[in-house]
This record gives sequence, structure tokens and C-alpha cells, in this order.
Amino acid sequence: MRYARDTEGELRRLLGESGVATTAQLERRGLLATAETLDLPSLTLDLTLTGAGSSRPVTCVSPNPASVDLRRTSARQIGHEIAATELLDRRPGRPDQVWIPAPRIGTGRDSVTDLLLITPTASRPTLIAAAELDLGYARARLLDKLSGALDASTGEPWGYVLATTHRDRVAWFAEQAVAIAEDHPDLMWVEAWWLDLTSPADRYRRHEQEGQPTWQRWDRRPAP
Repeated sequence: MRYARDTEGELRRLLGESGVATTAQLERRGLLATAETLDLPSLTLDLTLTGAGSSRPVTCVSPNPASVDLRRTSARQIGHEIAATELLDRRPGRPDQVWIPAPRIGTGRDSVTDLLLITPTASRPTLIAAAELDLGYARARLLDKLSGALDASTGEPWGYVLATTHRDRVAWFAEQAVAIAEDHPDLMWVEAWWLDLTSPADRYRRHEQEGQPTWQRWDRRPAP
């Protein structure tokens, strides 16, 4: 017996209350028609969301009007929200884990990382991993951000995730992280994920079938 697909429920799980996605992301998942039927708030603007480094018109969709209103947010923030949507769908935590925005530190707009994967508890949340969203940083800046996250570590075991729109950075970052992690025994694993934010086609599957990895993981201890 086949059940009807609950695309509205899938859309809610993907975007939550205020997440943002491009129409290409929704089309790839078969959710664009549902978003259009629900008449979700949208905005078309020029964003740099690919490894090519050039901006292009992108239509963004969100259940929350403020998330796609440039009077209440910024193009930079919208780009990060789009990347976060893709990462959280590609790399969800376990059922007992949740991704949350990383707290801002100081008066600048940057935090040490963009997202934290935690296990919520009644007393004190347990940090599982930190994630950085890369929509076009210089490579040296990505390594600086990893080093900054390591310097801010409490010494408890944790992992680090780079989510990047540059596919050629997946293997490169994993290799660089291994060398950096030698002096930081609390960093137990590193992952690098490529994010496709602009194509309605499933390029993840195509690249994997061609032997071109779209994500990579390094573990300090071999898996049992």
C-alpha cells in the first residue's frame, strides 16, 4: 500500500519556523510546488552562492516574512540561512541532537563558528560539533576560523564541520584539518561537506557516481 507524500510536512521540517531556501533547493526535493501553493514569502536578489565567486539572481523562500525582508535582515545573513538549511538537511544530527546558532562574541558580526550541534540536557548541553558555513572565504580565513574554534575549546571531545559551496575544498580542508588537529587532542573528528544551493538537479549523486566525493570525514580514532 502506497501512502500519499506529505510534502507540506516535509517543507515544514526543512524550513522550520524561519529557515530560508532557494527555489532550486526546493525543486530538487520536490517541494517547490507546495511552497508556491502555500504562497510563502519570497525575495529575489543577487547572491554569491557558488564556488564560481560571482553573484546571480536567486529567489529565496521562507515561512517567516522577516527572513526574506532586507529591511529586517541582510543579504549576507540570507546566504548563511540558505547554507544552514542545506547542511542541516544533508547532515542532521541523531534524534537526541540538535543544531543551534552559535552565540555571538564581542561587538563584531562574526562568531567563532556559525552553528553548534548539541545534545540538550536539563543541566548543561553537551557540545558534539561546531560548523562553519563557507560561501566564499579565502582558504587562509577558513583555517583561521578552525584555529579560533580550537582556541575557544573547553577541552571536552568534539568535532568540526566545514560546509562549503566550493566542492574542491572538501578534500583540501580535511587534509589541512588533520595537520592542525595534531596539537589539539580534544578534536576527535572533522567533516567537510559540499553544499549545492543553486541547482535543481541532484548533483550530489552525479558527482558521487563519477567518483568525486561531495563530503569527507577524518576520525582521530578508527571506527570500531
